[in-house]
Formats: sequence, C-alpha cells, structure tokens
Amino acid sequence: MIHQFDSCTLALGLLPGFAFDLGILDEAHKTAGAAGRRNSFALNDHPTLRIDRRLFLTATPLAIAEEEGPACTGPTYSMTDEAVFGPVAYELSYSAAVAAGIICDFRVIISVEEADDEQLAEALDDEERRYAVHAQELLRAMTDVGARKAFAFYSRISQSKRFATALREAVGEGEFWARHIDGSFPSWQRTRLLHQYGRAPRAALSCARCLAEGVDVPDTDLVAFMHRRESHVDIVQALGRAVRKAPGKRYGYVLIPLRLKRSSGESLIQAVARSDMSTVWRTLAALAEQDDAMLNEVQRAAVDQGETGQPASPDWFNKLHVIAPAGRPDAGAWAASLKAVLSTELVGRIAGSWPHFYGLLRAFVTDRGHARVARSYRTPGGHTLGAWCSRQRALHRLGRLAPNRAEQLEAIGFEFDPREHAWERGYEALRSYLADTGSPSPAVDVVTADGLALGHWCSEQRKAYRLGRLAPRKKQLLEALGFILSPFDDAWEKRYQALVAFKEEHGHLRVAQRQVLVDGTDLADWCRNQRSRQIDLSRRDRLAALGFDFDAGVLDARWEAAYTALEEFGARQGHVNVPLDFVLPDGTALGTWVGNQRARYRDGQMEQQRIELLNQLGFVWEMFGAAFDQGLRHLEQFKAAHGHCNVPIAYMTIDGYKLGRWCSNQRTRLKDKPDDPDHGRLLAAGFSFDPAEAAWQQHYAALQDYLAANAGGSVPVKHVTADRLRLGSWVSRQKTLLKAGKLADAKQAALRGLGVF
Repeated sequence: MIHQFDSCTLALGLLPGFAFDLGILDEAHKTAGAAGRRNSFALNDHPTLRIDRRLFLTATPLAIAEEEGPACTGPTYSMTDEAVFGPVAYELSYSAAVAAGIICDFRVIISVEEADDEQLAEALDDEERRYAVHAQELLRAMTDVGARKAFAFYSRISQSKRFATALREAVGEGEFWARHIDGSFPSWQRTRLLHQYGRAPRAALSCARCLAEGVDVPDTDLVAFMHRRESHVDIVQALGRAVRKAPGKRYGYVLIPLRLKRSSGESLIQAVARSDMSTVWRTLAALAEQDDAMLNEVQRAAVDQGETGQPASPDWFNKLHVIAPAGRPDAGAWAASLKAVLSTELVGRIAGSWPHFYGLLRAFVTDRGHARVARSYRTPGGHTLGAWCSRQRALHRLGRLAPNRAEQLEAIGFEFDPREHAWERGYEALRSYLADTGSPSPAVDVVTADGLALGHWCSEQRKAYRLGRLAPRKKQLLEALGFILSPFDDAWEKRYQALVAFKEEHGHLRVAQRQVLVDGTDLADWCRNQRSRQIDLSRRDRLAALGFDFDAGVLDARWEAAYTALEEFGARQGHVNVPLDFVLPDGTALGTWVGNQRARYRDGQMEQQRIELLNQLGFVWEMFGAAFDQGLRHLEQFKAAHGHCNVPIAYMTIDGYKLGRWCSNQRTRLKDKPDDPDHGRLLAAGFSFDPAEAAWQQHYAALQDYLAANAGGSVPVKHVTADRLRLGSWVSRQKTLLKAGKLADAKQAALRGLGVF
C-alpha cells in the first residue's frame, strides 16, 4: 500500500468485513499534517476499510508535522505520536546508509554572485539576464566538481521553462542537453524526457512540481535549488535524487546559488548579515536534520565554541564548497573566507542553545574542578548557566531529557540530584572514618581531608531521623555501620532515672544547681533543658506522670537557651556582636535578646552571675564605643596609606567598611562637642571637622612643596600632584578669589607670603 491509497480505493468492491493483514505506507510523511486530507485516509479504520497492522516507511518522519502542524486550525497528525503511528521499529541513519554503501555521501556547493545593491537589483529586474546568470551558475558548479547530470528545481513552471531555454542558449545543443519538465506532463512524456536525460553525456532537467520523489535516476550527480525551497521535506527528498549510487560516483551535490549584496568597503560578515540568506540557512538546516553525522559535527562545534569562547573553526564543515564570483583574482582566499563566515554562523543557527551551554558547563568544570553550578550563576559573558543546569535537572526528573544528553552531562560529573549525591558522599566518608578509627560516631567538629564536615553531616542525619525525614534505605545503611541515630536515648534515660531517685529521696522535683551530677552533667541543667526544648511526646508524658512542672523556671530556661545560641554564634563568627535584626532558623530573635541584655545592664537590672557568663564570651556591653573604636582604626589606616584624613563620602574600605559615611556621621555628632573625648581623639588623629578647610590647607601645603622643588616657578593650570591633587586648577581658583576679595584675611596673607600671588 502506498501513500496514494485513498477513498477511491473503495471502488475496488471490497467485501463487507474484509480486513487487510498488513498495510505498508511508503512516503508515510505525507500522511502527517492536517486530519481529513486525502493522504491521511488510511491512518484509521473505516466501515469499508480495515487494516490490522500498518507499517510506515519514510526518510523524513518529523518535518511535515512540524511545518504544517502550527498552521492547521483543526486536528493534526504527527509522526511522533505513537498512538497514531506506533513506536519506531527500525531506523537507518544517513551516515549508516552511506557506510553500508546504500547511498553516496553529499557535498554542498554555494555558488556566489557578488554585486552591490544597484547591480543586483538590475540583474534581478532583467529576466533574460537573471536566467542567464542562473545557467552560468549551474554550469560553473557542474564543471567545478565534475558533475555530468543535474536536476534544477524551481517553484514555478514559467521559471523552469525560461531556465531550460537559458541553458540551451549558454551551451550548444550538441554539447549539453537541457529540457524543462513539470507535473502537468503526461506520464509518457515524462518517461521519454527521463530516458533522453539518462542517455545524454551531459544534461540538466529543469523542473517544477515533480522529480522530488518517486524518480530513480542514479546518474544524477547534482540537484540545484535555483529558487527558494520552504519545506524541509522537499529539500531532503530532492537530496535523495543526487545520492543514488552509480558506477564511479563518489558524492551527490547540492547547489545553492547565493546573491551576495556587498558594497565597497563592506566585510563579508556584514554582507552576509545584509543579504537574503534564507535559502542557504533553510537548506543547510534540512540537510543537517537528515544527516546525523553533519548534525553531530555542528553540535560538536557548538560545544567547542561554548567551551573555548572562540568562534567555531570552519574546518568542522568539510561538506561545504564555496565557488567565488567569476573573475576574482583571489578566488581561493575569498571562497575560504566566506566558508569561514558561513560555517561559524551555521553553528548558532542549527545547533541550538543546548550544545553551547554544555560547552560553557565544560569550561566551568575545567576551571572549578566540579559541575556544581549555583542557580544564580552567570558566566563572565552573561550566560545564565546556573538556570540552564536547573532546567536540565527538571527535564531529567520529568523524563524529558534525551538519554544521550543525560550521558554527556554525567560524563563530566554533573549531578542530577545534588542532595542525593551529597548524602552518598557523606555516607562513604563515614564508612572510611569507621575503617580508620573503628568508631561510627565522629565528633561534631570532625572534617575529612577533602573538606567534608563529617561531624556536622552526622548531626544532620540524626536530625532528619528525629523529624521522621530519613528514608528507610538510608536508615538501614547507617544502622548497618553501627551508627547511633539517637545517641541521647541512653543519656536521657540515665538522667530520668536519676530524677526518679531524687523524688523518692526528697519528695519533690526541685533540683538545685550542682546538687546532682549524672556522668558529669548537672541534673538541674537537664531539667531546664526539658522545659525549654521540644522533646518527644512519650518523654513529655513520662515526665508529666512523674509530676514534672514544665512551667517552673521557664524564664531561666529561655535565657540559658539564648545564651547557648549566643555561644554557638561566637564559635562560628569569632565574636558575639550580633546584629540587632539577627534571627535564628528556629525563630529566636537573638539580636533583640542581646540588645535586651545591654539595656538591663545599663539599668542595673542584670544579675552578676549572668554578667560573668556573658563576659566569658567577650560580650561588649557598650556597642557605641566599640563601633567608634572600629571606625577610628579604619581612619588611622586610611591616613597611613594616603597621608591625610579627608575621606571621600562614598569611600569604602577593602573589607567593606563605609569609612566615608562614618566620617560624615562623626562631623555631625561631634562638631559642636569639643569636650567629648571622641572629639579629641579624632583631632589627635589629624581629623578635621571642617573638610573644606582641611582640603584648603592640604592644597596650600602642596603648593609650598611645589614652589620649593621648582624654585618658585608658576604652576601650570593642568598640573596634578603625585597624590592626585589638581594643584594647577586650585591655584587658578585662589587667584580669582584673591582678586575678588573673597578669601579670608589669613588666607590672603598666607598666599601673598609665598611671593607668587
């Protein structure tokens, strides 16, 4: 059964209930597209036509659905829809067919006519000249590659006829056979023309609406797209005419004429960008879609381009042959230059973004030694590599990432589930620790040689177990190592039993500080922890049954919990100067609590024991004084580096301290407070509360130095000192102010005393 099978076949008079065992639909891409078309009739069973099994054969399984689907307003058939077309049973790639000797490989010829806009317009407006140019392009291409026979495709019959005439006029009838053929010819006439074409030593058939499929003339060396071809299917089907095997035939050729608009002084890149390249790009894209080897080369070039940051080398596209415009003395170099431009541009147009981003990721791995890209990361060139990596994980999770792409990512260490990978890394580190030490319980501060915080990782596993978030598989793996997921169970039970014994002995549960120790732990502290921390419901019930008062001493418990959090903050940060707005992950407003301790201390309401505890952590009771000392240290460092204290308002130190803003604040706070000790400390450092006056004195001192070094010579107006003072401009300004009498008397006297004013 072929693709011509339609409702007319019913006239054969099939018996009611008759069914074909197998329907073979060749050129099956014609059945894809809008539902209800003649060629889609055999896709479904009908009352008078039943097919038990269908076998679809095609060289272009996707293109027709992709091209026509969006343009259709009703239902469409796509060959990717397994519900209609079933799964792919067998696939022979283009490169495999070439390797097996079934077909020839192909080469692409781009024949160029170069002219400026006016010349090109004149050539296109003159029909005789236009088709004469077309004829010369075909003949030149055939001569260049040694082709003997060609099909030339046009979209209109009138164009095809004129081209055939131009060919006969360009070459004598005896030297070259050239005719027109189209779909309106009766079959006998088409057969006769094809027979004549086959017998001629050198020949060309110019055609419209025929010869693209269903024609087997192996001697055809070349197909020429003399007019724009919109359909990928038509392009690929036409290619099939040129790659039929024939004795002595090595390649089939595809000719694409190019009218290159190029003005004087314009580069090839600019000319390509300005010219109509649609036929070139569409044809090459269709060929790459058909030829897996070509597509792989394009994608490999895109990966290299992304990885190196350099344009793709033209060497990747060895199937492209460029014929320079006739008469150019530098034809070889010119053709090589255009090939380089086209090859580079083609990578971006055909490969898509995935290979380029994969190349960027490879460069990241080479630079960083891993493929863990942050979600917000952008490459130096501005590419959103982090977002792209997240997208690959999402596609993989949904089962929509192509297997070959997943393999490429995994080959460079890409992690589709970073959290799972991190867990496995921690588990393997714990196994190694057990093998080295004999213990499966590392201390909380243990860090492996490669920087993994193993002790912290173990704590996270216990926390996950406590919250019911540890997967059973992971729980089983950890317990197999002897890892204790709840190391506090035994310790808690010991302290609970000690509390029971205390009640039996004393008749109550009011344990005094350091009254009872259990394995070195104060039982009073343990009781406070039970009140302040979230504990298992079963433990809470046991304590409640014992008569334990969860509200007793809750304020003390909260203070001690905050103190412990502050202690941990200090261990992490190296200080306990907690920002006012700092909040712990559990919601504890630690910054507010620290502020409250300072307020209670200032009001004399802080217990001495707590003062001593906080002092042990290096607690700063008066933050304002500490902040002033910090700013003064930065100011002294600035003066040591620059020789003055005139800090620009926007100046920020290398460690991020806003020194310019701090200096401005001190002027506002202390300018009218000469008795304040901080005022004196700033003056002693060389700080000026009048920055304008300080700047004047600085320039005056620079002028003195200049005059001493230059024997009293005048200062050029553009002179700038080594420390970037615009001294010449300042001197000019002082002269103007002095002449206008706008300078203070002391400054006038100082300037005149130099003898240059």
